[in-house]
Order: sequence, then C-alpha cells, then structure tokens
Amino acid sequence: MADYIQYSIDVEYEDHAYGRVETRTETFTTSAPGQVPQDLFARIEQWRYDNGYVIKTELIPSNCTAAQASE
Repeated sequence: MADYIQYSIDVEYEDHAYGRVETRTETFTTSAPGQVPQDLFARIEQWRYDNGYVIKTELIPSNCTAAQASE
C-alpha cells in the first residue's frame, strides 16, 4: 500500500431551490494518488454547473486541507 496526500475542501454554497435561498456546506475530497487540488476544483465546478448552485468559497489551493492517506 502506498501513502499519498489527500486534499479536501469545505465548499459553502447557496441552493436556490423551491423559491428560497439556503446556505449549505459540502466537503469534497480527492480520492486517488496523484490528484491535486485542481482536479478537485474541476469536479466541484461540474457539480455546481449540474445543480445550479452559487459557490461562496474561493476555490484556491490554500483553502484545501492536506492529509496523509493510503490506498
């Protein structure tokens, strides 16, 4: 088993469903060795686009938390 760095970020977003605005938080985490924060950001952008959310968190590497993980 190999160890690798796993990145995660808490994304605050607005959900405009059902005529009201709710602020929620979702945590996204890289899931494989070799993934970098930019891979995570691409997944978050697709999630935002698919669901019509307004992201309030700035998607930059310094907002990610790094932790050691193993496969």
